[in-house]
Amino acid sequence: MVISTSPKQGALRALYLSRRTSLTLGSLILGCILATHSLARDATKDRLWMPPLTSQIAQQSLMLDITQAGDRLVAVGDRGYILFSDDLGETWQQANSPSSSTLTAITFANNKQGWTIGHDGIVLTSNDGGTNWKKQLDGNQINEILLISAQINFLKAQELAKDTTKNADPEIDTSLILEEAEISLEDLQIAQEEGPTTPLLDLWFKDANYGIIVGAYGTLLITEDAGENWSTPTAPPINPDRFHLNAITYVGNNTLILAGEAGSLYRSQDNGQHWETIESPYNGSFFGVAQQPDRSIILFGLRGNTFVSNDQGMSWKTQKSNTQASLFASTQLPNGTTLLGAANGQLISSQGNHQPLSILKQKESRPISAMIAMQNQLFIVGAGGISTQQLPHDTNVVAATKTLYKLEQEAL
Repeated sequence: MVISTSPKQGALRALYLSRRTSLTLGSLILGCILATHSLARDATKDRLWMPPLTSQIAQQSLMLDITQAGDRLVAVGDRGYILFSDDLGETWQQANSPSSSTLTAITFANNKQGWTIGHDGIVLTSNDGGTNWKKQLDGNQINEILLISAQINFLKAQELAKDTTKNADPEIDTSLILEEAEISLEDLQIAQEEGPTTPLLDLWFKDANYGIIVGAYGTLLITEDAGENWSTPTAPPINPDRFHLNAITYVGNNTLILAGEAGSLYRSQDNGQHWETIESPYNGSFFGVAQQPDRSIILFGLRGNTFVSNDQGMSWKTQKSNTQASLFASTQLPNGTTLLGAANGQLISSQGNHQPLSILKQKESRPISAMIAMQNQLFIVGAGGISTQQLPHDTNVVAATKTLYKLEQEAL
């Protein structure tokens, strides 16, 4: 199912509805849910279509991600701010953007073509290195894509349940499949009524045409034409609870690892079209995955839990992080050191799966959203905006964090 963007019963539903309505419980208590709902929809519509205000202090605002487009640095964050620098962070300019929805992640496929995603299901693209941006997708369109897909799946489930021929597989519980398809359809009908409320949390692009976006409530969409059209994968992750999908990472050989809420863990070996559930080493939430120079994969998340795999995610072993703080970030220095960042500002260094993790020091302990090393400098973005640190010659003692301010990250 493709759409153009140009012009177990009971407990499962209760969980989903409680997550969907938690932000409006106060309004329910006050007895004014209808007015609040209307105002919320109006506010979302304003954010989606209203450019961010031009601000001289934008670089001091909350910034959530930073990346590189050739020799240019590009950062995104709160209120839809997109900033770029062509002089190694000496000065920053505000890009032209059509939306003030908060932006959570950014990537470039090359020096010119890039995408950024965020709240309200917003997807923006740039073809000039980040100076100018246009909207490609929003939460209303995502709701429509997912609803059509759910309708198709429900019809297929109905046909499967009616199949009483000899060809029917006796090991397939068709009644359960139909029940889950019906629940999914009803949930997505509710989501469409609520409007574009789904935050997008991470993205990956193979090249200038093929990419994947993931986010809250199990959202996962693929484009094969640079974002002009989006579709659900051929075989999406089995996620009946619609847990949030927090991070997607390429680990080589056309293989992607997808990590999320409540221990959700999936793998694709064809660049995201077919997904399989892989055994999770932990039932708490994961916030990131990174491949290390020795080809091992490091998985990290809630309360400092860290795991390593040497077989592309099929098995995991615990790797002690020496911290109880949740880990939200990873980056890799030129010398191969993998760096993890914690919610309390602790910085964790990994030299590979056979080496112990060690806690490093950082001059600032406040939460940091993302970092990138460029020309012997470390560019950090987060709660205090954008800052720069000089990298010492021994980059083993330099760290950076990527705290992805994600929905319900401390829920468990």
